[in-house]
Amino acid sequence: TYRFPKWMVCPNCHLMKETNLHNPELIPCINSKCYKEKLQQIRFIVVCPTGHIQDFPWLEWAHKSKSFNDDCKYHLKYNSGGGGTLADIRIKCEKCDTRWRGLSNITGVTTGQDGKVTTFLSKNVHGSSEEFLCKGNSPWHGTENLKGCGEQLRAVLTVSYTHLRAHETRGN
Repeated sequence: TYRFPKWMVCPNCHLMKETNLHNPELIPCINSKCYKEKLQQIRFIVVCPTGHIQDFPWLEWAHKSKSFNDDCKYHLKYNSGGGGTLADIRIKCEKCDTRWRGLSNITGVTTGQDGKVTTFLSKNVHGSSEEFLCKGNSPWHGTENLKGCGEQLRAVLTVSYTHLRAHETRGN
């Protein structure tokens, strides 16, 4: 059994935490004010056209960069703002005091005059001209960060699947 998506959030303090793919246990919040409240999975992932899936790039999104401190992963905050749109969901790194960054358009796709499809996510994760591309992950096999396939990624909202079972997806 594998845990995917790996990113979790505390329903009380909204602190985010990345878990281990191989840890199926319920995970308590590290904030002492939350009285060990159990974390809930964040239901966003990214997919590529060839079928690979990976976690949404929360650290890169908050920093608009692929460069950030290792311990930033302990300081991400998730704010859903109470609304029902992607624009209402915002992320920020409290350690770096980044600005809140909303999820508007993360599912967006455009088709150029040449017929090439471009995803908003791949073009805008880093806030620059460098594209964010597929890493080739297949978490249902228990592996990550394989050889990237180089395809553009699109964000999707998942149904809440707590665990992937390798025997149920074998052959896919």
